[in-house]
Amino acid sequence: MKGRISKYDVAIIIGLIAIVVTVIVVSIYTITHKTRNVENLTTVNDYSTYFMVVNNINSFYEYVSNNDTDAIISLLDNNYISENNITRGNINTHILNYGTDIGVIPEYITTFKIENNVAYFVHGNLEQSIYLESTKVVNNDFNMLMFIDINNLTFSLYPTTEEKYKEILATIPSININKNDYNTYQGISNISDKSMCVVYLTDFLNKISTNIDESYELISSDTKRQLGTITEYKTYINQHLESYTTVVDKCAIAGDNTAGKTFRVYDANGNYFEFIENSIMNYHVNLNINNQDENADSSENINNEDSSNENNQITE
Repeated sequence: MKGRISKYDVAIIIGLIAIVVTVIVVSIYTITHKTRNVENLTTVNDYSTYFMVVNNINSFYEYVSNNDTDAIISLLDNNYISENNITRGNINTHILNYGTDIGVIPEYITTFKIENNVAYFVHGNLEQSIYLESTKVVNNDFNMLMFIDINNLTFSLYPTTEEKYKEILATIPSININKNDYNTYQGISNISDKSMCVVYLTDFLNKISTNIDESYELISSDTKRQLGTITEYKTYINQHLESYTTVVDKCAIAGDNTAGKTFRVYDANGNYFEFIENSIMNYHVNLNINNQDENADSSENINNEDSSNENNQITE
């Protein structure tokens, strides 16, 4: 009978359908599991970018401390939410609430381009700073990916580990982050080298006040040779502590336009600090122990215009 399909024809049709389905499945898998080379990560050496990343992560943990579930979910990357089955009911088991005044202290921040957008990986500590109490480390192995959608001026966060983040960067689809009420990233205006003098001086004096033993690890080998022992260091610091101030009088910088500079700082009481930068917020300090009496005279070599108000405050 005309029009009847034979078993042979059915087999061919089924075979063709199977081939088409296979091609589609393979294509989808290839697209969604596309890998990229992530060995070319670079360290963030721009101060404004560094503090932009830090400030946005700190804002996230402010929402966490307030148990603002809408904000937390709105800032988490969609891939992280999907892969971990994040819901409003289980969010607290994935994102821990460490309390108020939580901030990230990076050991390093690296960056990687994904097409026209950018990813940052942050490794370091989460610390809690409470007024009149020592800073407390609440997480000494903090790892976070931050994705920036340049076109939408938005960002998302992907909690991860130091072992897994490269795999995520290699396989994550193109960055496309729709804007919501929370995820417009907060940029930082250009931070001058003079302002970094204040940052380093404030950071060092804070470490002296909260954990003098830990601050000893920041002292340069040259200063350690002059002091001899940690006991002598503590004695020296305690003798001068009351005269230290975060108000910068003069500041001079040696180095090019990337991280790795030397910051020579005199506070308003004539105390001298030389911060030798390895990378942003990673430094050693020379205190010039044996030349303390000469510091006031030598400070005149630093241009007085460095004592302007912008040295004494950081503005966004």
